[in-house]
Amino acid sequence: MKSRTRRTFLVLLLAIPVLVGFLAGAGKGLSRRLKERNREALIGLAHEASARLDRSQAVEAAADLRKALDGIDGLGNKEDQMTVFEGIVRVSMSAKFQTKDREGLFHDIALKIARLQICHDAWEESNWKLKALQQLLDAGQSASLSEEAQVHLIQACLASVAEVKLHPDPKSEMAVLNARNTRYDHCMKALMAIGDALSKRRLSPGVEVEQMRAIAEAQERIRATDPKRNWDVFQGIVQKVVVSRLTDHDLAFHRSYKPGAPQKWADAPYLVGKVCPICLTREREDQPFRAELGGPVFNALPQDLRSLGCEEIGTLVGIYVTDVAVGTYHREATLDGRGMGFTSSGLPKMGTAYRVDMDVVLFDRTKGTPIASKRFTGGKPPDRIEGGGDGYGERPWKEIAEYLANLPRISSGP
Repeated sequence: MKSRTRRTFLVLLLAIPVLVGFLAGAGKGLSRRLKERNREALIGLAHEASARLDRSQAVEAAADLRKALDGIDGLGNKEDQMTVFEGIVRVSMSAKFQTKDREGLFHDIALKIARLQICHDAWEESNWKLKALQQLLDAGQSASLSEEAQVHLIQACLASVAEVKLHPDPKSEMAVLNARNTRYDHCMKALMAIGDALSKRRLSPGVEVEQMRAIAEAQERIRATDPKRNWDVFQGIVQKVVVSRLTDHDLAFHRSYKPGAPQKWADAPYLVGKVCPICLTREREDQPFRAELGGPVFNALPQDLRSLGCEEIGTLVGIYVTDVAVGTYHREATLDGRGMGFTSSGLPKMGTAYRVDMDVVLFDRTKGTPIASKRFTGGKPPDRIEGGGDGYGERPWKEIAEYLANLPRISSGP
């Protein structure tokens, strides 16, 4: 009797894991089927919203889209979430919505992206959100949103970037580093997407500057999480939103100016309003100068001097680069031990040593007249170039920024 009881007990003991596994598998299968049904139901809501629009039921259509949006959290994977999300955005773009209803949907979608928890993987989550934000911003351009709605969309997208946790707490130090780097990169790319959207549509004076300031602040928060990294996307945004919008009239003087001896058109150099430093470059003498943001000077200026919009520019600062040959590099000597310093002589030439000088021209944009010019001498080129080739000294970016920061500021030209 005892032996039979013992055998029965052992059989039950062995059967328990099998039963648990069977129930778990059945549970997973049921959960998967339920999630698939949820996906189909949410896609159905988006289709129903589109059908309601065809029947001129815009209010009901908007309600269906919001229900679908609320249900994204319950889906099983990011692919299903993206499928439903794309369907919602596509229907939201319809011109059959009243402008106010369409803009409200875009705003709600952007906020949903900010709050949505995709998964526990840092790369997957931040990549999904970046893709969703880019799609939403592109759709916003196509939907011809009002200025107010465009601003709300940009602010909601910035809020989504701010929601990304840049200080995750995984188990290992390497996991922490990888997660932080991935999220850092995706946040920066999201700012680039927001900047692109801002550059494609000109907003009212003041409004655009506010959005640029918000993007700059967002970048500073991201960069503060990893000071060792030196990724600056804001310079590219300033190039697109500010410098690329300068007119031929704005640039006429700088494009015709020929760097040379310092000149003075006013009694004393000064700054009026805020500053926009631009580098004037060209590949050949017979080509016109191309204007690009003087990023190192822009970043080194006090924040209250940086122009974040065309309407803020009072002083346009033209910067011209001149490479001055100051010596030559030679092959390593084998007999007398002389090195590859550019002061060596009597050995085969390997390259040229250049000092990089910069001419700076101040231009009063409020009056349309030049103010003064000044030449800045660059640093000494390196004594040695491993492997041969030309060598260049440091450019005097810092000195130019200090010069500008110390000039007297006035409200209008004298």
